Amino acid sequence: KVSCDVILYNVPGRTGVSLAPATVTALASHKKITTIKEATGNVAFTSEILDTLRTKNCSNGFALKSLMAHSRQTT
Repeated sequence: KVSCDVILYNVPGRTGVSLAPATVTALASHKKITTIKEATGNVAFTSEILDTLRTKNCSNGFALKSLMAHSRQTT
């Protein structure tokens, strides 16, 4: 049992592996997973996650704000 919030870490330059958009979307529904550190530099990937999360209307507001903030910071 986890008592703190969990952040997904998608930094393939450090880990050697990138989370798939479907994996991020599936994990986003977990109430303890609240944010994603998204550093692929892949705009299409980030857009796909945003579009999917908007469509699913995730109840915990997962990462939507942080992804949108990241998108604004990098444009």
